Amino acid sequence: MKKKSRILIVAAAVLVGVVLALVLGALPGGDGKDSFFVDLLSDEFEEEVDMTAWSYDEEQGVYYQENVPYVTNQEEYANCLLSIYVPQGFFEGTEQEDGLYSCILKQDGSSGIYSVEGAAYILDLNSEDTSAYLSDGLIVVDVKTDSDAVLSVAELKAAIRFLRYHGETLPGAAEKIYVSGFGTSATLAVALGATGDLITYEDYLKDMGAVLSDAEGESISDAVLGVMAYCPQVGPDALDSSYAWLVGQYHSDIYQDSSLAGALYEYLAADYVSYIQNANLMDEYGNVLTLGDDGVSGTYYDTVLEQLQISLNQFLSYVAFPYTDGDGNTYESPEAYITALNASEEWVTYDSEQAYATIKSLEGYANNYLSPADTISAYDALDGSSSLNEFFAVAGDSGKHFSSRLNNVLTENEDALSSLVATEESGSDNFFDAFQLSMEAEDTLGSSQEKRMNMLNPLFYLLSSQEGYGNSTAASYWRINTGAASQEASLPQIINLYTALSRTKSVTSLELTLLWDKGYEEAELMDSAEVNVREWIRTCEATNAQ
Repeated sequence: MKKKSRILIVAAAVLVGVVLALVLGALPGGDGKDSFFVDLLSDEFEEEVDMTAWSYDEEQGVYYQENVPYVTNQEEYANCLLSIYVPQGFFEGTEQEDGLYSCILKQDGSSGIYSVEGAAYILDLNSEDTSAYLSDGLIVVDVKTDSDAVLSVAELKAAIRFLRYHGETLPGAAEKIYVSGFGTSATLAVALGATGDLITYEDYLKDMGAVLSDAEGESISDAVLGVMAYCPQVGPDALDSSYAWLVGQYHSDIYQDSSLAGALYEYLAADYVSYIQNANLMDEYGNVLTLGDDGVSGTYYDTVLEQLQISLNQFLSYVAFPYTDGDGNTYESPEAYITALNASEEWVTYDSEQAYATIKSLEGYANNYLSPADTISAYDALDGSSSLNEFFAVAGDSGKHFSSRLNNVLTENEDALSSLVATEESGSDNFFDAFQLSMEAEDTLGSSQEKRMNMLNPLFYLLSSQEGYGNSTAASYWRINTGAASQEASLPQIINLYTALSRTKSVTSLELTLLWDKGYEEAELMDSAEVNVREWIRTCEATNAQ
């Protein structure tokens, strides 16, 4: 089923105003049917869900409510609306004169593989087509959030608490909530999965009028059960340092300000070495992963190289040759494909007898397989022009920067770098001041940019070397997919997340799939993302039931 509220999501502020006007204007004289869960005329949550306000899609077999406020402070958080889609097998519905349906939970009801009491919830932050989920008996919730990353996570937490507050009335088991996302939505999903019940978000929840406790006064959890993340941007503060270490230092000559790029990437790559040396990342056996001062030695370097090697060999094993790539190039055999990879230099060897490829170095991968970023500093662009500048920065901050690590590198090396800045380079020499202003900026609740980035950084709560370690509840089930042919999502940081999760006691199941021939996309070996997420949830639920 296509989620009808997606029409509203695209339109942002203008349509939000229209929707609220329509919702408020549609409220009938005192019967409150269109208010659904929240009474817009008061700051109190209704004790019961209005079960007389459901719409019904007979063709799809789905009852639904759309554009429902999930916080009480609608004056300041007008965008906080959700829609919920329930398979018809969970309800007994009776059509009313107004065309809406009065519903009660169907005793012994079921849909797909789930019972009315045990159905899980899915919050897919990207997909418009929920048919695969609904046909399986999942309850689908579509949450509208702010454009600010920190507020978005807080709003998702508010929506989750909202659903659980009404868990006795709604079908399914609201403690079983899975979240899925791609790109920046995956960034939100990962942050949500790692910061369950984190007290740092409480001020935001209170400000928006989120429900915090149940009728008995017990705190309501906002921890999710599972996370599916496609190409997440993990740990925003270290994104540019990780890019410099893996890619940037080998591509500085492509930029107009090549001298500036070369020097900055050298400093950032060194910063990433220091970052890893102090991260206390451990392998599955508890051995600390090491990275030499040269940046190209140690068990951490070997781990990243190994993940790429696994990806390449997986690709060679499942692809049917002759194989035609996305550019229309056809390769008759694995040997022919490897020969093409080595067109400029030999960085991959192939043993035909063992059918196994070996990648010689990360430098070879960076030089021959990845396309470098368009701007110097791939994520927190020096001129504040990247989409992540808008996503992570404090609203209203003219500098639009978010990385304190990048700011520290600029500050510590300002004399050396400023002499290399060409006035025609976008941002000119003003980016030094712009970064400083951004680091001093605070959001409306007084949170600094550094604090905000920690709130979004799963590693801040998963690594024992970090101050936030142990302060939150991590999701039990994780599935992370990313493309090896893309630099939009930091591969080292994704591997860091996978490594940290592998040592997290609350994690029951963890999968990382690095797809060799895929880029920045909902990368899968086969079938659609929706189908594979559905199948993954099935597996999680089977494990959870044991």
